[in-house]
Amino acid sequence: MTPTDNFSLEDGFACFRPVGEFTLEAVTRSIDEAIACCVESGIRNLLVDLRDVTGFPPPGLVERFYFISQWAATSGGRLRLAIVAKSELIAEDMFDIVVAANRGMTSNAFTDRDEAVAWLKKNSYSSPPPSTGT
Repeated sequence: MTPTDNFSLEDGFACFRPVGEFTLEAVTRSIDEAIACCVESGIRNLLVDLRDVTGFPPPGLVERFYFISQWAATSGGRLRLAIVAKSELIAEDMFDIVVAANRGMTSNAFTDRDEAVAWLKKNSYSSPPPSTGT
């Protein structure tokens, strides 16, 4: 699967919705590729809808730390990420959100797509963040 598969532009954000059975490594890599495509295209808001993805158990703490750190590095702080997933894939302690924030990426996780869209549209990135002057 390439990031252009199941990828669409919507009102103020891009949406990536992989469908089918994947390994955790494959789906997290495809999300990283979707993030990279958005950043390269100047798209500032990405919704990733994982509700139709199967094939792996909920990721553990180390796995979450690794892929969130990678996504944050790929985003370079230039993208807001909303994940929509089944409740068993969302960490109750919001560890993922904290890891992303500590690495410069704004993100959130939802079980409801409408809530994710509302979050993305509220205070969405419409232009590049100000330069730090370094």
